Amino acid sequence: MRCDTCEEKPCRAGNPCTKKPLPEAFSDPEVKSILRVASEVEAEFYGVKNRLEEIMEFARRMGYRKLGLVFCLGMAEEARLVGQVL
Repeated sequence: MRCDTCEEKPCRAGNPCTKKPLPEAFSDPEVKSILRVASEVEAEFYGVKNRLEEIMEFARRMGYRKLGLVFCLGMAEEARLVGQVL
């Protein structure tokens, strides 16, 4: 399952694409959970929430309490703002 090569883009119509068979590399239950939740958030909120709100929704649904923030020095001010929001 590769979003970059997907021709159908069911997520744009609000349909999660997790029903498609996953490659064997994605058989780990934790990876499946991440893929399922990510596709649900994308399908439900595409064009409704901004990317930061989508990340926050994903983290909530996954039960994450801490997130790492990685950025280059050129994005330090933006990273500071994101850190304040999170």
